[in-house]
Amino acid sequence: MMKKFRSGAALLLAVVMLLGMLSGCGDDTPDTPDATNDLTGCTVEVKSAGGKALEGVGVYVYTDATKADMIDFARTDANGVAAISHGVPVGGVAVLDKLPEGYVAEESYTITTAETKITLQTQLRPEIGKIALGDVMFDFTVTDTNGTAHTLSQLLQTKKAVVLNLWYVNCAPCKAEFPYLVEAYGKYKDDIEVLAINPKGDDEAAIAAFVAEHGLTFPTAKGDAAWTSITSNLAYPTTVIIDRFGTVALSHTGGIDSAKTFEDAFAYFTADGYVQTTVEDIMDLKIENEPAGPVDTTEPTDPTQPTNLTDTVAPTDFAVNTEPTQAPTKAPTNAPTGAPTQAPTKAPTNAPTNAPTNAPTKAPTQAPTQKPTEAPTQATEPAAPDGTLVNPDEPVEQYGFVDFSIEVGAGEKKLVYMIRTINEATLRIRDKDAYVIYKGETYTPSNGAIYIEMESEGSFTPLELQIGNSGSSKKTFDVEFLFPEGSRENPVALKTGNNTVSCAAGNDQGTFYTFTASKAGTLTLKVKSIDPDTVLLNIIISDMQEIPTVVELEEGSDTLTIDLPAGATAEIVFSTKDPNKEWKIPAAEIVISASFA
Repeated sequence: MMKKFRSGAALLLAVVMLLGMLSGCGDDTPDTPDATNDLTGCTVEVKSAGGKALEGVGVYVYTDATKADMIDFARTDANGVAAISHGVPVGGVAVLDKLPEGYVAEESYTITTAETKITLQTQLRPEIGKIALGDVMFDFTVTDTNGTAHTLSQLLQTKKAVVLNLWYVNCAPCKAEFPYLVEAYGKYKDDIEVLAINPKGDDEAAIAAFVAEHGLTFPTAKGDAAWTSITSNLAYPTTVIIDRFGTVALSHTGGIDSAKTFEDAFAYFTADGYVQTTVEDIMDLKIENEPAGPVDTTEPTDPTQPTNLTDTVAPTDFAVNTEPTQAPTKAPTNAPTGAPTQAPTKAPTNAPTNAPTNAPTKAPTQAPTQKPTEAPTQATEPAAPDGTLVNPDEPVEQYGFVDFSIEVGAGEKKLVYMIRTINEATLRIRDKDAYVIYKGETYTPSNGAIYIEMESEGSFTPLELQIGNSGSSKKTFDVEFLFPEGSRENPVALKTGNNTVSCAAGNDQGTFYTFTASKAGTLTLKVKSIDPDTVLLNIIISDMQEIPTVVELEEGSDTLTIDLPAGATAEIVFSTKDPNKEWKIPAAEIVISASFA
């Protein structure tokens, strides 16, 4: 009897369980979601507060806010978007790297959806320095002729744009354009501030007298010598417009001969719907295309105040319309930033139409008409300079590609031997009377300077060139060498945290970084996001009195450590390699995590 009861109870229990399972199938209550559910892929968009897409920003994605485990890395494209292909857990974080100077990011950004949008604010740079079109401007204070101080950061709190006009007392085009600038300023002074800055050494009394004589109604101030170096090939007048977001939005070199040109530009940059952008040519904002005024290229009365500072100012990408008229025969494989490649003297090619590189999203009140393209008159190819070689048997010898000066007489040229292997270097001479003969080609200045991409044949094979003087008097030419970032001569500073290293395919020279120990400690490098066996990583500690210490990443390992004394500088070399030694390894971006403790 008890046996039958137990069998019946078991059967009843089974029926109850079956009914429970069946009722569960019809339950509409959703299950609790898995908190670790991955997004199959996501995008991270990075833009400025002004709506400008930021290209080239590094985006590191981690599983959570501890940033202990990295999932993926990508770089933003021209639309400011980085595509993350690996699965990302909801609650993962994105960390930004390699931001343009002047943009401020948070420590990390939480990823909650497949599309993460990040907006960055700008912050004016703290110190005066070189600027390029699109850069965040540096903050500054100038005191006008009435003793009033004007600070850029304060002006941008109440004005929609700030206009800088660089000028000097004896500049004829400056005098000619001031009445038009005064007229336009009168109409837009509620939204725009104009600061006329004189950096040429005129004394304050002369500036004050000029202001009174010409009836300038905007603040006018004396600028110190540092202002002459903020742009390349500075000529007068130069007009720079800083938009409401603190970025260099426009630069124009040369006199402007109508108030309407200024007014059209002011209307554009003060429009309520203005979106952060850059405009390369102020004439692109004109409704009617009128020719730009002249640039003062004549010698001023005082020879200590050159009108064009080509011979004293380092080039940058800032100046508008500075492309060489000669077409380069070969582009450099990795040219330094801001250094155009100089080609042998040829007849000019047709110049491109000057359109903005980043077209404004919102047009001015009246849309500017398309500027017509005009083909320049074809010039006759000039005769190449041919001076007298004065040292055929006693060349000037330079050991290493370091800057040097050379004195050359009028109508003469000198033979120079450069002794040292170099893969990439750009020679620069900034003088209108200089010319260089290199590998059978003659190079003459374009926009006041010569740029030549150079490559030596070997360690003991001198690189030969001749430097000539086409002027009428003896001159001393300063010869400079520019190197791409990441070369031995121009290494990148390694920082703690993640570093993204770009390596060329089968790079036998490598990408160079340096790290200086602020205290005694251990530097640890860990290879991430790529097979460590395809990475060649060396750390070199050099001492002039001792044989350099070299530490290499061992095969099968992804981590390299080295002890550094306080003040020691380590040279770190990264390159790609093929474990099979077939040299088929492609170019790669290596993510290196660095720590120092």
